Amino acid sequence: EPSNGQIPVGLQLAYAAFDREGRPVDVEWRATGGTITRTGVGTAIFTAGDERGVFRVVASRGSGPNDTVEVPVEIVEGDCLVGVWELDSQDFIDQIVSIAGADFPPGASMSHVGGRYVVTTYPDGTTDDRREEWTWEISSSAGAIFVIFDGVETGTWAVDNDDDTLNEGFLHVQTTGGAITVRLESSFGPLPGGNQTFPADALGAAATYRCSPETLEVTTTQEGHTITARFIRTDEPVEPRPGPGMEPGTEPAADPGTVP
Repeated sequence: EPSNGQIPVGLQLAYAAFDREGRPVDVEWRATGGTITRTGVGTAIFTAGDERGVFRVVASRGSGPNDTVEVPVEIVEGDCLVGVWELDSQDFIDQIVSIAGADFPPGASMSHVGGRYVVTTYPDGTTDDRREEWTWEISSSAGAIFVIFDGVETGTWAVDNDDDTLNEGFLHVQTTGGAITVRLESSFGPLPGGNQTFPADALGAAATYRCSPETLEVTTTQEGHTITARFIRTDEPVEPRPGPGMEPGTEPAADPGTVP
């Protein structure tokens, strides 16, 4: 998997090969249109080249007619937003404290102390927003409270920009599902309420964005307050969404003439 990949120029896509029982299969990988590198048993990373078009990824584990599986991969014009982005959490929290102003408890502080907030934007216009044990500490003379976010929200994204400003403009985001769990811990004993899980509402939001190969800034304004979320592009590949597996030995090889 994926059985029919799409990736922007220069970015990476992860592949995996399984048998019918879902077990990884050790295969040899080949590809056109870019390079493919084995990363483990039955796994590899494809890096797209500069040429647009439909190419092929091939997984083989023998010379028999059913020992090779070939799937198409389409390399498309790159969109700067596509990729895996990690939030600069402390900068984000500092802006929240600044907005709170006098409403923030005197003498208290808030900081990012663990986990991360990662957004994956896929070429097909969908997103995953992951909080991975994303932890804030609110400290005061009385002790510390830890707010820990974990879970995944799914959504969609679209941009509205001019041809001469392809890497900046308006960003439209729609949350479609998922759920985030929030739990509270403290340095001075149990807190009431326990863990709380919040389903992701189907909400839409409009923002402006500015993107470069390494950074992404997304600015929103709500109730008169403006905040800019600053992200750094990670070197993680855009993992394929669940789909049919590549199963050498269980499917006939595709006709090489059907894929350039």
